[in-house]
Amino acid sequence: MIRKSYKAIILFELLISIVILSIIVIYSLNFSFTLYQQNNKNLQLNISKMDLESTKLFLQENNFTNIVLKDNNLIYNNNILLNNVTKFKYIKNNNLIFVDICIKRKYEICKNWVLN
Repeated sequence: MIRKSYKAIILFELLISIVILSIIVIYSLNFSFTLYQQNNKNLQLNISKMDLESTKLFLQENNFTNIVLKDNNLIYNNNILLNNVTKFKYIKNNNLIFVDICIKRKYEICKNWVLN
């Protein structure tokens, strides 16, 4: 009689352990998936920001007369400078150039610059 109840207790403990471990694994996988999605979003945002900053550096060093927005591409001397541009405006005022630019990949990012 003692052996049967002992086996039942061991089986019950095993079932409880499996349930607890299953819950832990499910929540860990959910957390990992959420973390992966957030990291992917941050990566795309940072790549877009880097593209904008490199464009800013390029524009500071080059002439604005050869820059054209065509088919959502920013083109400089018939070469694509930046893709997926939704808005590009620049105004020359004395020695300053005011630039308003937006790009859209997964997320839209807009920047306003004042260049010399």
